[in-house]
Amino acid sequence: MGMMNTKKAVVEIDVFADISADGVERSLYIGDACEPNFEHVESWEEIVERNIGYYIIPGSNTISPADLIELDKTVAGLEHAIALFRMKMGNFIGKVEDK
Repeated sequence: MGMMNTKKAVVEIDVFADISADGVERSLYIGDACEPNFEHVESWEEIVERNIGYYIIPGSNTISPADLIELDKTVAGLEHAIALFRMKMGNFIGKVEDK
């Protein structure tokens, strides 16, 4: 049996997620690319439907009270993010940058 030559390669992969008015934007970068190799926007409607769908009891079209509490926690987290966004944006109201 001869020795097998093996080579190793390192590939850098970066995944980013961001939000916009349209939904959650995901980008995948492979290697040193300046532009993403893959981009996808998942709409807010898709996100809401999927997350609520996780909790629907099959065959009953209902959600348990305990699961409604969990969904309400998600909504509270989103409301907190909105308040934080508005507060941070308020730091810039009235400030104009000359270009």
